Amino acid sequence: MSFTLNRSWLLRALVFVVVLCSAFLGWCVPAFAQSGTVSQSPPTDLSSLLLWIATGGGAAAVISWLAMRWAWFQAQPGDRKSLLILLATTFLAVLAKLLIDLLPADVITTLSPYVTVLIAVFSAWAASQGAYKLQKAARKSE
Repeated sequence: MSFTLNRSWLLRALVFVVVLCSAFLGWCVPAFAQSGTVSQSPPTDLSSLLLWIATGGGAAAVISWLAMRWAWFQAQPGDRKSLLILLATTFLAVLAKLLIDLLPADVITTLSPYVTVLIAVFSAWAASQGAYKLQKAARKSE
C-alpha cells in the first residue's frame, strides 16, 4: 500500500483543517459571564461548559449534533424539525442556566475534573472521526 499526495487528498485535508478550526473557534466565541466580563476560552470544565451551553451557542451545537444522529428526528418534516430544534435548544440552555444558578460551588468544583476528561475524550473522538472520514474519502478518490 503506497501513499501518494494528490490534489484531491490535499483539498480534503484542507477542508478537514478548516472544519476543525471552525469547530474550535465556535467554542471560543465570546460569551458574557454573569460578572459582565467576556470569556473567550473553550469549555474545559463544568462551569465553562454550562456557560457555553447557556449563552454561547453550545445548546444549539449539542442539540443539532444529537438530532443529526437520531433516525426518528431525521424522518420528521422540515418545519417540525425546525420547531423541535428550537424547543430542545431552549430547554437545554435554560437547564444549563438553572444548573449554573442552583448547583453549589463545591459540587461544580468536585465534578469539573471529570467533565474536563469527558471534554478531552469527546474532542479526541471527534477529531479521529473527521480524520477517518477524510482518509476514507481519499482512498475512494484514488
